[in-house]
Amino acid sequence: MPFVHPLLFAGAAAAASVPVIIHLLNRRRFKVIEWAAMHFLRESVRRNRRRLRLEELILLALRSLAIFLLAVAVGRFLGCTPAPIVGVSSRAQMTHVFILDDSASMGQKLADTTSFAKAASDLADMLERIASTDRVAVLATSRPKRSEALFDLSTLSAPEELGNQLRSGKPSDGSAGLDQALATAEELFGLVSTEKRLYVLSDFRRADYADVDRARTVSQALRGLRSGKVEIVLMNYGSDPSGNLTV
Repeated sequence: MPFVHPLLFAGAAAAASVPVIIHLLNRRRFKVIEWAAMHFLRESVRRNRRRLRLEELILLALRSLAIFLLAVAVGRFLGCTPAPIVGVSSRAQMTHVFILDDSASMGQKLADTTSFAKAASDLADMLERIASTDRVAVLATSRPKRSEALFDLSTLSAPEELGNQLRSGKPSDGSAGLDQALATAEELFGLVSTEKRLYVLSDFRRADYADVDRARTVSQALRGLRSGKVEIVLMNYGSDPSGNLTV
């Protein structure tokens, strides 16, 4: 049984039967003696018998329950978890994986900045708002392997430092390797049992997915992540962005 002191609980629980035993013994203790005036009282007793019996049974149940609850307290039941303290957040821990597209196309102008600079700045801002108990990983499409991660799967102790590193970064000379980054994200999510959220910050250029095999791999990876209960947020930094999309 889930008790710190199971023997104490068993003994105290057995004591809950004491009121029942006393009740049964008291019923056998009295003798019924007929006397002349008895018939005048029978009608009154008949009317009140059901109410009196119900009151006795309720009192008996309350006595037994009180002893049983005392047994639970003595045995220290472990089957319940403490309720959260009022005012303290009870949100479940979450794992965030960010994929930052640092391909050459992210160097294109976007208003008074570039797509990469805007994406890196937004990512840095999001990192600063993440709960200290959440786990984070940051991948770049030019370095999609876990061993090359900008930040490996862990809690954030210095989000400002990582944010400054991202803001000072530059896009690479290559194309977006989103397929490999998604494979790494799937690997990371497989290591945790928390709630999961994936962010992809990219310009989603069609040219990067002109290869049929790569496009199919990306599509299959996204479907696999969704089936694994991963919330997917696509953040578009193209020249004509249509807004962010949660999948």
